[in-house]
Parts: sequence; C-alpha cells; structure tokens
Amino acid sequence: MIPGSEGSIPAIAGVLAAFRAHGRPIVHVIRLYDADGGNAELPRRTLVAIGGPVVRPGCDGSQLRAELHPPGRGFRLDAELLAGGGLQEVGPNEWVMYKPRWGAFYETPLGPHLCACGVDSVAVSC
Repeated sequence: MIPGSEGSIPAIAGVLAAFRAHGRPIVHVIRLYDADGGNAELPRRTLVAIGGPVVRPGCDGSQLRAELHPPGRGFRLDAELLAGGGLQEVGPNEWVMYKPRWGAFYETPLGPHLCACGVDSVAVSC
C-alpha cells in the first residue's frame, strides 16, 4: 500500500458498490513489477531492483485489496494472464487489467474492452 492511500479504500469501495448495484462494468487497473525493475517507471526502477516494497507478481502486495473484491468472491490475481495482456474476470461484469505504464489506455485492452461493453463514459476512482 502506498503511504497515505489507506484512507481512500472506503470511498473506492463505495463507488464499486454503486456500480455493482447498477450492473455497470468495472475494470480494476493494476501494476505488477518484474523483480529486476525492467518494467517499472524510471523513478521506481532502482527501488524495485534493490528489492524495495513493490507489487511483484504473486506477493500479497500485488493483490487487489479484499475490501474491493466483489461480495463473496475472494480471488488471487493471475499475474501471467494479466502481464500477457489478458483481462481476469473476477465477478459479474467485473475484471482486473494490468497496465504496463502510467496510462491505463496505453498498450492495454482497456479501450476495446470498454467499447465491447457499450461504455461511453468512464469514472476513475483512486
């Protein structure tokens, strides 16, 4: 968890609950850093390479917070699927997606996925 971000979890959970209640599509966007830092943003690359507290695939810190999971649906992220550009379905109308850089639309399936879901407006919660 990034220092100072803990307080945003209840607000994000509230947004997710509203979207779920109205059957709106949800895409959780995550980052996963390779152990050598090769896919990390330049400002984080050294920290990752020396073993800093980062979101390496498979570690607990790389997982979506349990408070943000769909009700009654615990899951672990499939790092291989996500890093390969796939979307992991985690609930009805709900997926997790990996982004390789700062922008969630850059070199990701997000745009085509949202179009396929009939989405014409996006809400961002972080």
